[in-house]
Amino acid sequence: MYNKNRELFTEQDKILKSLIKSKSKKKIVVAMSGGVDSSFVAWLLKRSGYYVIGINLSLVSVNSGVGNINKCCSSLDLADAKAICNILNIPFYSINIQSRFKKKIIDPFVNSYKNGITPIPCIACNNIIKFGDLYKIVRLMNAKLATGHYAGIVKYKGYKTLSRPFDLSKDQTYYLYGINSEVINNLCLPLSCFSKSFVRFAAERANIKTSLKPDSQEICFIPKGHYSSFIEKSTKNIFSGNFINVYGNKIASHQGIHKYTIGQRRGLGFSTGERAYVIDIDKKTKNITFGSKQDLLCGKIKVNNVNSIIPQHLWPSCITVQIRAMGKSHLARYNFLNNEIFIYFIKKVSAIAIGQAAVFYDKNILLGGGVIAGRLDGVCPRF
Repeated sequence: MYNKNRELFTEQDKILKSLIKSKSKKKIVVAMSGGVDSSFVAWLLKRSGYYVIGINLSLVSVNSGVGNINKCCSSLDLADAKAICNILNIPFYSINIQSRFKKKIIDPFVNSYKNGITPIPCIACNNIIKFGDLYKIVRLMNAKLATGHYAGIVKYKGYKTLSRPFDLSKDQTYYLYGINSEVINNLCLPLSCFSKSFVRFAAERANIKTSLKPDSQEICFIPKGHYSSFIEKSTKNIFSGNFINVYGNKIASHQGIHKYTIGQRRGLGFSTGERAYVIDIDKKTKNITFGSKQDLLCGKIKVNNVNSIIPQHLWPSCITVQIRAMGKSHLARYNFLNNEIFIYFIKKVSAIAIGQAAVFYDKNILLGGGVIAGRLDGVCPRF
């Protein structure tokens, strides 16, 4: 790995050495998930002279059948986090917030799918749990908070905000739009300058046991990614209905609106002889409308619960908007109205799902974001 990326790694090694030389004496809490990123952050900050404390958040019960499967909340991850802290000779604490996590993250997730909405629980977890509850604990300890997120901290027109990281393939700013200025002022994100491959290389060189540990891929409380079964078990209901075409004609039956999302093509359970996509989900009738790829296009959306990290009057007249975690950004104009923002895409965008996040940027600088609450045009508008 090192030979293949020697030149790139050499530059990142220089950055790493400069950070280690800083020799800060401040107190800092690292959110320890048990993965390679947070482990490396704890090692780096300890080497840089910080008084480091590791905290692991217990979000789901290891006896529930969920925590033993999931990659970021399992008993193995807890053990790995504790082991890393022991090796680094830093204090370690595990805080049980399972009941609050269920109330604030899991229950709204289930309710969203019941209502034909596609949620992103990781964003809620960041806003409410990590940069909410954990942050408050950290400040009571008179410390700063550090995490293994891939994002940078920058100044934009006199205000601190986040920026996309060096490794764009690991960019996590989409999930962090709900962060506020106070948190940013007391936050440390050491991985912004590094690629994931370098972090693994440097962690292995430092004998960090999690250096080769696989990344978490699934929602932490969903066993093996089977979210539809999880919802059915949680609600003891099946939200069955009909597939209809854009003319309102029934084509087939389905076994639940919670099993589908906007833009889905595979696994519909019927054939029309042409490629069919889910273009709308109606929570009242339980009808799922399907259509062509062209039918997925939308040019105007409404976004509510907007968090503006940068004051709105400082935004450029044209911004870029990211509507899914792994998607590209789209050029758009906008109009604010109270705590809502109306987005007008320069070119129409495909497969906009209610409940997903719309996150706003000026180039690579995070301006803010909110929850998609309406598609204002297209074949199946939703207000």
